[in-house]
Amino acid sequence: MNLSLRSKGKDACQKLAPEINIIRELSEMMEHSNAQVRTHVNGTLYSILTRKSLKDLAEEIGMQEMLAYLMQNPD
Repeated sequence: MNLSLRSKGKDACQKLAPEINIIRELSEMMEHSNAQVRTHVNGTLYSILTRKSLKDLAEEIGMQEMLAYLMQNPD
């Protein structure tokens, strides 16, 4: 998460997105049993979704619906 707060970290996420879909990887960890993992996933998503290309990837996989579901079913 801390690396994604910096511009270079966001640049790396954007650059690697075609090879390693970081949005998909993070979305799979959103319901992790460990609260610390979920906290870091949420922080990372908050940071990297400021980039349009990464936000577009999130929209493609339906992240808005995933987040809405999680908001309705918090633990």
